[in-house]
Amino acid sequence: MKKLIQKLFIIIYHHLYHTFAFAYDRIALFVSGGEWFDWVKQTLQFVDKKSIVLEIGFGTGILFDEITKLGNRIFGIDESQSMIRITKKKIYPKYGIPKIVRGNAKYLPYPPDSFDLIIATFPGEFVFDLLFKTEIERRKIRKFSEI
Repeated sequence: MKKLIQKLFIIIYHHLYHTFAFAYDRIALFVSGGEWFDWVKQTLQFVDKKSIVLEIGFGTGILFDEITKLGNRIFGIDESQSMIRITKKKIYPKYGIPKIVRGNAKYLPYPPDSFDLIIATFPGEFVFDLLFKTEIERRKIRKFSEI
């Protein structure tokens, strides 16, 4: 039963993040009873003003935008080209070209000790993978926030 639920989660995640990325925020608001943006912004309490931040799976860029507003240096990695396009459209007009890349959270393209904080709000199936946890540990990050 557990494997069936994981497979179902992976299928839903894939379509929500790729096929239906354009509707992601509306779907998230509906499913959360209108609390989605507030839930995501709860993460801000973990962000020191001087922290260099990596957001894994930044999605439509809601938190990325908020952390940028605080004046932090923020980087992002996401596997969805659709989400990258949405985030670029949101961030570029206000702050310039965002430091985001398309990639896999299990293979972070950054050297060790690059970040003070790594954030993955409502992460995808990669959190089930030992490679992801190893990748976080390899970075020797002082803090990891998963909400």
